[in-house]
This record gives sequence, structure tokens and C-alpha cells, in this order.
Amino acid sequence: MTQLPNPGQRIATLMQDALITVDADDTVEHVKRVLAENQLNFVLVVDTRRFCCGIIHRRDVREFHASQRNARACYAWEICTPHLIDVSPDTSIAEAASLVARRRIPEIVVTEDGILKGLVTANDFVVAGALA
Repeated sequence: MTQLPNPGQRIATLMQDALITVDADDTVEHVKRVLAENQLNFVLVVDTRRFCCGIIHRRDVREFHASQRNARACYAWEICTPHLIDVSPDTSIAEAASLVARRRIPEIVVTEDGILKGLVTANDFVVAGALA
């Protein structure tokens, strides 16, 4: 029987920390390749200091291609969705789950002093039994 997480537990215990990211200056062509090769629905965009600049979903890449712009001449920072909701590693699972539910967002990034540490998706909360 799977044990449900304690709602007071830190989000760091639930987050995924082995993340595949792209650099803000990577081309859209590279982003598309990373998504395809790793069978991802989204990828986080980071700068050289690992500050999270935003997120690119597959649909963003599809919309980009529909605009018929050059994927070799456009960069990740240009098409990413910025201003992600972030929490610190010390945030409780209950608080983070509540934030995801209230904001109706599919993922939340975990940062420390602005530096990307991990990610938690709504699905992670459901699997852990922490999202009602």
C-alpha cells in the first residue's frame, strides 16, 4: 500500500530534480529536437545561471511553425511562456498543491534564490494523493 505524503512535508521531497532543460539562447529547432528525442510535452527554459526564464510546451512549437517563422533564426526565450509560478524547496506539499489547484496551473517550479531546483506537475500531486 502506497503511503500518502504528509501535507506538511516539504515540496522538495516530491519534486523532480533530474530535469531536461534548454538554454534561453537555443534555437526553436533545437527545442523541437529536445522535445521529440525525450518524448516531452514541455521543457523549461533556463539562462546560464540556471535561472528559470519560462516554459515551452509542444503546442507553442506547433503555433510557432504555423506562423512560418524560421526555427533556426528564433530562440527559446522568444517563444517561451515567462513568469512561471515558483515555490521554494521548503514550501509544504499542502501549500504547493493548493497553489496549483487555485491557479489551475499544470506545473510549478521549485527555485532557491531564483535558481531552478526542480519541478512538480499536477500529475505528481495526484499520484502522491496530495491534490484533491
